[in-house]
Amino acid sequence: MTRTSLREFSLGITLLRLLYGLWATSLILSAFFSELVRGNVIELTQGLMAGGIVGKFVLFVLIVFAVDACWQIYFATYNARGINRRWFEIFRTKYAYQKWLKPIYVVFVCFQIFGFIVSLII
Repeated sequence: MTRTSLREFSLGITLLRLLYGLWATSLILSAFFSELVRGNVIELTQGLMAGGIVGKFVLFVLIVFAVDACWQIYFATYNARGINRRWFEIFRTKYAYQKWLKPIYVVFVCFQIFGFIVSLII
């Protein structure tokens, strides 16, 4: 891969994390006020829990990604003292906690692949 394509890929991942964090934040905040949103979240959770081990891992990974993205948004906003020019640069910074989260992501992806293969066999 060339340097330009890696930079574009990194920017794409950053934008995906930003959108997922904003979506998770809006979902959390709107769940306090809307019965419909709470019902949808509960229905999604119950559906994934009923999906067996793979569904539980998918739910857990969604929760971990949501917490990671929300924390990154809040931390960048706090360090930049609001949403300004520095905010996006701070948001793209990799922090020490992300170094120990990466092996957890890899382990959960391996568990999901293993669970998928087992569900195909059974």
